[in-house]
Amino acid sequence: MLDVALTTVSITCIATALLTLTAGGITDSLATRAIKSSESCFIGDTMPTDKFFENRQRHERLRRITVRLMTSGLVTLVVGIAVLALAAWQFKHPAR
Repeated sequence: MLDVALTTVSITCIATALLTLTAGGITDSLATRAIKSSESCFIGDTMPTDKFFENRQRHERLRRITVRLMTSGLVTLVVGIAVLALAAWQFKHPAR
């Protein structure tokens, strides 16, 4: 019975990790888009506009979110795999 519960927890952790890592990938692409769009916000060659600073702040905020999402996704994935390994061990070596 314990191996079924552990397998359920493991599958839930792995699914959550995949969703979190997908969200991290999306925010990473949004941050890249923000930094690319900030490159075209200049008057002449050297004078940045207000949009330049807005895009840079957006990029920094999205980068922080990306790092948090990727880190939590990785930790959740490792926990899910560890719990799945524990469930497999529990299945192979049942309690007496």
